[in-house]
Amino acid sequence: MHTAILATVVSDGVVSILVWGGILILACVALFGGLWYYRQRFLRSEEPTQQTPWTFDDLARMKEAGNLSEEEYRALRAAMIAAFGGRKGPPAAGRPASRPNKGSEGDFELRKGPEA
Repeated sequence: MHTAILATVVSDGVVSILVWGGILILACVALFGGLWYYRQRFLRSEEPTQQTPWTFDDLARMKEAGNLSEEEYRALRAAMIAAFGGRKGPPAAGRPASRPNKGSEGDFELRKGPEA
């Protein structure tokens, strides 16, 4: 008799565990689907359009249309020339422009070690 009661309690417990496990799995699937939909719908970044960078003709048209003053036009034109003209900027501050003379204090060769 005790075994029959125990079997009933155990089988009821197994069924309850299986039901709640199924509910948990369905809830996880629904949550994953909701997050995926949210990310696709609301967090989609705009695709960058393939536009060419500004040209000198674009600057001239903007100046003729009155969108740029003469000073702005000259400044932007100079910036474009500097950016694409291959000019190098000033050397970085704090770095020596060339190596110090050989034989100065602290100079050493990699093969020999510090010079005396």
